[in-house]
Amino acid sequence: MIQTKKKYFSYIICLFLSVNYLYSQKKTLDPIFLNKISKNIIIYRIANYNFYNEDNCKNNIKYNSENLLPNEDEYLELLTLKEVKYRYPLEGYSLYSVYNINDYVFKKVNDSTEKYSSYSHGNTFDMLLSKRFLVGIDEKSKEIRYLSGSFFKDCIAHDFNLNIKNSKSFYIFLNIKLFNYDISGILFLKKRKKHLIFRAYAKNLKSDILIKIDRKNYDSIQVKEIKSDWTEKGSYEWKK
Repeated sequence: MIQTKKKYFSYIICLFLSVNYLYSQKKTLDPIFLNKISKNIIIYRIANYNFYNEDNCKNNIKYNSENLLPNEDEYLELLTLKEVKYRYPLEGYSLYSVYNINDYVFKKVNDSTEKYSSYSHGNTFDMLLSKRFLVGIDEKSKEIRYLSGSFFKDCIAHDFNLNIKNSKSFYIFLNIKLFNYDISGILFLKKRKKHLIFRAYAKNLKSDILIKIDRKNYDSIQVKEIKSDWTEKGSYEWKK
């Protein structure tokens, strides 16, 4: 009985410490930053939406484009957490993970009512990859670096000391660029004439992936999920 109480007490303490740690990392960004990030996400989704979906045409489904944008009293709900796992190489920048926790839903200001947009990911989005973002914030200069996720990203390779002769110099860079994949176990495979090839495990996909980096432009990265030997060796299914 005493041991059971001790185990229960230990569990409560661990839970308290975990919640306390998460709360300590939580920081609400200035609304100016959240507004800019939200606009980037929404514009990117509109730009990449397949308006002329063949299935919609066959089924005579008329798309209401108004659902792509929030009304004046609505907003895209974003949760932000300060990232301490990685450091950005430029002085003054703090990293923040951003989560679109209610997916593609606009929420009314001062109201719990949510408007479900009929906007879907279509063929251009993966639900597992479009909810998680990473940004760098310089609060003094009010600058934002859009680092990872389904929004318009900044070119950041020049911020890192990348050396093609040292494959490990790419590891932090890839963890930041592919933050939305939540990768681990990065392994360099080979150099090709035009590309560098890495392999890693993507926790969000629960699968191994291949990572292809353009040797002339390190910010140009393509990824494909390894489902079998056939998909690994093929030259298709690469995603930017």
